[in-house]
Amino acid sequence: MNHSRMCTTGLLALGVIIGIAAQTWLLSLQRSALAQSTKPASDLQSQAAELETIQGKLPDQSHAMQDVGYHFSNLWFAAQHKNWSLANFYWSETRSHLRWAVRIIPKRKDSAGREIDLQGILQALENGPIQQLQDSVEAKDLVTVHGLKLPMRHFRGFGTVGPWTGRIDAFERKIARSW
Repeated sequence: MNHSRMCTTGLLALGVIIGIAAQTWLLSLQRSALAQSTKPASDLQSQAAELETIQGKLPDQSHAMQDVGYHFSNLWFAAQHKNWSLANFYWSETRSHLRWAVRIIPKRKDSAGREIDLQGILQALENGPIQQLQDSVEAKDLVTVHGLKLPMRHFRGFGTVGPWTGRIDAFERKIARSW
């Protein structure tokens, strides 16, 4: 009986020691977390400078919109060549990059200083013309997709400068003959 009492006392003492050690360890973790959360002003200034550097490396809205134009042009040409899976891919890329552009800057100001909600404009586009374009691509309706003619109409001036002179017009005539 004396031996079992001694084992019980020893186990109780061991439990108390383990409990105290665990509590001390947890308190030290709490103190270190608290010390890290109250950073000195110099750390905050360095983090602000680092954030400014990172923001300077991010693409701006013009980059996203340039991608939209690229994808939309490719969508038109894919549909022109009746490559509907590629046209569907470029439709999805166009929509994705439009959403990205709105995430970059969701509100803009016009020349009078009024706020323009780009999210609302994007929503209207997605419910209207962009949805109609998706339906046309899914229906493999070349007439509707071809009716857009954005690449040729909007980039006509591009063919008048530099080494591209005349190439776009010749390409447009070739497409018109095949159409």
